[in-house]
Amino acid sequence: MELRHLRYFVAEVNGHRLSIRLVAVWDSRHAAATTIGRFAARLGRFVRDRYHAPAA
Repeated sequence: MELRHLRYFVAEVNGHRLSIRLVAVWDSRHAAATTIGRFAARLGRFVRDRYHAPAA
C-alpha cells in the first residue's frame, strides 16, 4: 500500500518529464517500425521484380 502511494507520488513529481520521455520512446519506435516496414516493402518489390519477373 505504501509502495503504491510512493509510486503515485513519484509519478506526480516526475509526471511531466516522464510523459515526454514515454512519448519520445513511442515516437522513435513507431518511426523505426515505419522505416523497417517501408524498407521491407521496397526489398520485397525488388526481389519480386528481379527474380519473379516473367521471362520476356
